[in-house]
Amino acid sequence: MADLIEVVGLRKRFGGLLAVNSVDFTIPQGTIVSLIGPNGAGKTTFFNMLTGVYKPTAGRIVFDGEDVTGKPPHAITERGVGRTFQNIRLFQNMTASRTSWSGCTRASRAGSCAASCALRA
Repeated sequence: MADLIEVVGLRKRFGGLLAVNSVDFTIPQGTIVSLIGPNGAGKTTFFNMLTGVYKPTAGRIVFDGEDVTGKPPHAITERGVGRTFQNIRLFQNMTASRTSWSGCTRASRAGSCAASCALRA
């Protein structure tokens, strides 16, 4: 089975602080994996590099056979990589259902209305 995501030697330095140091990480296609660790271990920094929010200081990120290292977030999202944030107050005036629904519209080429009705593009 081919790897959907392959990360090799990923590193991120903020001035004198080494936040992520030479991480190798693979996700085979069709699997569910997790990344766990204590606060301050670099998990969020790792995901920020994986999704293009931060550019790595060193290393390589390959998604579905294509090197996406240092590409901007929109270019990575177009390839099917999405992320959520831990901020629970993003949509204070929306129900949980509507908040969840808002994440579905980007993945659909059919648009918001068609996505809500499960119509194909």
